[in-house]
Amino acid sequence: MVLYASQAEEREELASARGRTVLYRVGRSTLVCRSEGYAVLDHVERMIARSEALVASAGIIEVFHDWFEVVGYEPSIRSRMTPWALKTRDLHRGVHIGIGSRIVQMGVSMVRIASGAPVFVYTSAPSLDVAMARALQMRPSILPPR
Repeated sequence: MVLYASQAEEREELASARGRTVLYRVGRSTLVCRSEGYAVLDHVERMIARSEALVASAGIIEVFHDWFEVVGYEPSIRSRMTPWALKTRDLHRGVHIGIGSRIVQMGVSMVRIASGAPVFVYTSAPSLDVAMARALQMRPSILPPR
C-alpha cells in the first residue's frame, strides 16, 4: 500500500540541500507527508498550510507522516509545531507518525505531551500502512479504490 501513494491527489514535492518531503491528499480528508533526511522548517510550514487548507474544505482531517527516514530536524520545528498542534488538535481525527529516529521520536513525544493532540506513533512502515487502511475503512464514502 505504501500510504496509498497510487491514490495521491494534489501531490507536491519539496527538496532542500538537507532533506526531501512529499505531500499529497488521499480521499477528501486525509493528508500524507513523506519525508527523508533532515527536516527543515520550510517543509513543515508547507505541511501546515496544506493541513489548514484541507481543514477549511473538509472539516476534521487525518494526517499520516512517514518519517522513518528523517534523521533529525531544525530546533525551530518543535517550537513551531507545539502551539500549532495545541491550536488545531480538535481539527485532527488523528496524527499518525512513523518514526525511525530516537531524536525525532523524542521531539514528537514532547509536542504530543505539550499539545494533547491525538498523535499516534508507529515503528514500522507496515503498521503505519495498516493504520491508514483502517482509518480509511472507517470512512467508506471517501475510501479510494485499490
